Amino acid sequence: MPSSSASLSTRTTKAMEDVWQDINLVSLNDHPREDLLLSQDDNSRNKTTAYMNELEMENKNLRKEIASLRKEQECQRQHQQSLLARAAQLSKKHTLRRTSTAPF
Repeated sequence: MPSSSASLSTRTTKAMEDVWQDINLVSLNDHPREDLLLSQDDNSRNKTTAYMNELEMENKNLRKEIASLRKEQECQRQHQQSLLARAAQLSKKHTLRRTSTAPF
C-alpha cells in the first residue's frame, strides 16, 4: 500500500505542477486590467457617441420646428396685414363728410 500512495502523490504532484504551469502561462497572456480599461474606454466612447447622436437628432428636430413656426408666424403676419388693409378701406367708404352746401 505504501508504494501505491507514493505513486499517487507523485502523480498528484505532477498534475498539480502542470496545472500551475498552465495557469501561469495563461495569466501571462491575459491582461485583465488592460482589457478592463479598453472595455471601459469602449463603453465610454459608445455612450458619448450615443449621446452625441441623440443631441444631433434633437437639434435637427428643433430646427425643423423653428422653421415651421417661422412660416406660421409669417402667414399670420400677412393675414393680419390684409385684415388691417381691408379695415382701412372699409373705414374710408363709410365716413361721414361735411358738405359745403346744404339744400335749404
